[in-house]
Amino acid sequence: MSCNWATLPDIIIVNIFSFLNHNDRVSASLVCRNWTTAFHAPQLWRSMKVHFYGNVYSEIKSIQFAQRHGRYLSVLKRFKNLQTLVMNINCLSDEIVNALAENCTGKLRFMHVKCRRNDTNYQVISSNAWKKMKVFCPELIVSFSIEQITELSTLHRLLPPEIPLQSLSYWSGYLTEEDVPWEPGEFINYVQNTFPSSLHKILMEFEDYIPLLDVALETMVINCKKLVSMDVTAVLPITFVDTLCRLRLNNQIVFQFKTSYD
Repeated sequence: MSCNWATLPDIIIVNIFSFLNHNDRVSASLVCRNWTTAFHAPQLWRSMKVHFYGNVYSEIKSIQFAQRHGRYLSVLKRFKNLQTLVMNINCLSDEIVNALAENCTGKLRFMHVKCRRNDTNYQVISSNAWKKMKVFCPELIVSFSIEQITELSTLHRLLPPEIPLQSLSYWSGYLTEEDVPWEPGEFINYVQNTFPSSLHKILMEFEDYIPLLDVALETMVINCKKLVSMDVTAVLPITFVDTLCRLRLNNQIVFQFKTSYD
């Protein structure tokens, strides 16, 4: 029995399209009118991942990158029902954040921002832009992942108090002789003093030994009342585990925890 692909039920064609990448979908949509109709099915476009290739290491290349790809980022302003957004900090600006706030009022629920050391031209979103986002999207949950950025001034600018920050992932990386010495305890203190009522989850990884890190972490778990998950990879004294057990026994912290040893 022969099978005519052009007369397949729409539900089957749409399901097939869901396994294709964007380029293959475009090619398949040219087969016939029915496949073109399936190509425009809303359920195929509820989630989209766009990757801008290339590393930006200089001012000249940054300008070229913006000239080449900036017009595509402006398309974000058109989305009215956007609920989840994951982007690199270099692809965001006050203009884009303000447009998202106005166009996705009450709709945008989750935003994840990535910041890496290789992003040498850190694009910082202003406090006013985050404040506007909180007003227009009161249920928004923001998470940040930061890698190998150790300048405290930069970390403070990346994480202003106006962000509705619920999750933070931080990796210090390996420090070199060219890196400016820094105190991670000061960063931890800034986080717990700035987001004590919003932070739910934190993941931190430190590659070098840090004196008094356990003291800073203990203060954070006590002050961040909504903290329910903490994952720390670092050199810590065994007494820190005893401290967490004592705090949990006295109901000073609410999250469950587990320990592992290498």
